[in-house]
Amino acid sequence: MLNGVQSSKSKLGAVHPLEYSEMHWHENKVKMDLAMLRNTQGIHMPLRLQMEKNVAQKINRLPGMHSSHLMSDILSGRDEMIDFEDLLNNPADCEAIGDIHLLMERKSGLL
Repeated sequence: MLNGVQSSKSKLGAVHPLEYSEMHWHENKVKMDLAMLRNTQGIHMPLRLQMEKNVAQKINRLPGMHSSHLMSDILSGRDEMIDFEDLLNNPADCEAIGDIHLLMERKSGLL
């Protein structure tokens, strides 16, 4: 009791090596795909793909409307996969349209 409560993680010990691999599966797949593109088509294709992904992430809809980020999903290949979010949407992502003019003025810093 004098030392405090020990965390349960220290009692569990080492985790299986595949757990780390499964947690970072998507990042590993992206790295392998970019390496394959670099080896087959040269450095320009991975650079162009990263540039297009950066541009796709900066595209936003009007305030008060949820963006599906379809272009980003297409570039990453997630448009062909059915995930949990596709079946059961987050209620916080619903379109809650207010006064669009006031929301845009707040976003641009006029209010």
